[in-house]
Amino acid sequence: DKTKDFGKKQAVDVADPESSEKTLTGEEVFPKSFALIDMDQDGYKDLVLYKEAVEEGKEEPKSVLSVILYQEKLPEQKGSSVAQNKERSLAALLEEEANGAYQVELRKNNLTGEPVVYRHNGNSDSIFRVTKNAGLEQIFSLSTGANANGDPEYRSFSDSISQSLYQSELLTLKNQYGESYPGKRFNLDEAGITEGLKNFTKEELSFYSSQEDA
Repeated sequence: DKTKDFGKKQAVDVADPESSEKTLTGEEVFPKSFALIDMDQDGYKDLVLYKEAVEEGKEEPKSVLSVILYQEKLPEQKGSSVAQNKERSLAALLEEEANGAYQVELRKNNLTGEPVVYRHNGNSDSIFRVTKNAGLEQIFSLSTGANANGDPEYRSFSDSISQSLYQSELLTLKNQYGESYPGKRFNLDEAGITEGLKNFTKEELSFYSSQEDA
């Protein structure tokens, strides 16, 4: 969706020097490429939007701006027609993270092979699993900072931990989630979209087409 502004925003003072109000300003960033990956392991491909374009001879796009989940709920009534009662929707994840001071990437869980979301900003490293019903589930959270006395502080989620434990946890994170998740990226242009659509099933294609008209 090229109408979506994923720009990194920061608060600045408004022009009126007597006003205490602030406004948001920053670079506008729009997705330039996408991938089709089953993020929540439900059998349906989801859309992953990337900041960078696909360019020959350059690294594959890795800066994620949004993950758009294809969600489907089957009817609970006995004897009902599945075809007539499917409830399907799109759910966008990570847009707030992409608008902030974080870098967001897809990584591979080397133990299970599943895709995970890696969010980091230099002082904070987090891993999220995308689940079918709960959306984002945070499974790793490591951060550094300073306490009230200015001494270094290390945290796992909200718990204060020792430097050695922090380094051990960070090493585990990098070993288990150090690889980018594989998957072909397509540019968000006519040729890329045409090629990407070939990877949809007829059912998925029909659903996404219906969302454009909604």
